[in-house]
Amino acid sequence: MSRSTQYIGLTQKAKDYIKAHAIKKEKIIICQGMFDEPIYGDRYHFPPPQGPNIGLYYTEVPQETPWSSGPMIFTYLKGTLVKDSGEELSYGYIFEWIHNPELKEVNAEYDIDSGEFWV
Repeated sequence: MSRSTQYIGLTQKAKDYIKAHAIKKEKIIICQGMFDEPIYGDRYHFPPPQGPNIGLYYTEVPQETPWSSGPMIFTYLKGTLVKDSGEELSYGYIFEWIHNPELKEVNAEYDIDSGEFWV
């Protein structure tokens, strides 16, 4: 078995949310793989909430990187709110993967639909 970086990415619920609400997407490097190769993810722009805000974006960032013949990169979304003043504030993390040892019993490393992994 060859070793390689395995980009898993976002849960299905995260992808569905992005598809329904994002207004712009840009590709960015989110980390490096096991051979120092760039791993690309996305930054998604959303309409900002009402108030003195000019922007809201969620950046795909690594949540977990367990090893299975190479690192498996599970990502979630980190929110950033941009105020009228230009100040950027943390808007939290959403659509986290859940570590579920019961998937081992069904011989699965991850389930993108449930957002669960066992590696």
